Amino acid sequence: MEPIDLAELRNGFRGRRYAQLVEHHVRKLDKERLLRGVGGTLELLPEPARPLIIEATDDWNKRIPDAAFWRRDCASVFDEIIEDMTARLASISVQQDDEMLFNMFQIITMNFAYAASDQPEMRRFMGIRKSLFRL
Repeated sequence: MEPIDLAELRNGFRGRRYAQLVEHHVRKLDKERLLRGVGGTLELLPEPARPLIIEATDDWNKRIPDAAFWRRDCASVFDEIIEDMTARLASISVQQDDEMLFNMFQIITMNFAYAASDQPEMRRFMGIRKSLFRL
């Protein structure tokens, strides 16, 4: 498996709304698989980082009602989440690498998808579709 390159990932995200990444997860995975994905990715983190990402996810969930957040460029949101996770990990002296930071980004993103997966009003607000035919 190739190592994760955050700069390359960021470039791939550029030019798309962050909501489009959340939409991708909603369309690809049902609610149960999203929950398993969050849990499985959480297990990849070192033990001291687990409570930290749970707290971070709660903090990022506060952005759900911010319509402008969902329209932001995915690369910009990616940068902001990575910076936040880097600072949080440094505050508890956990050595980080690109894979750990990406996994934390994924947990936050999949958590948003999990929340939106069975809430049509939330998806409509975020501007995402669960299927090609309906919001």
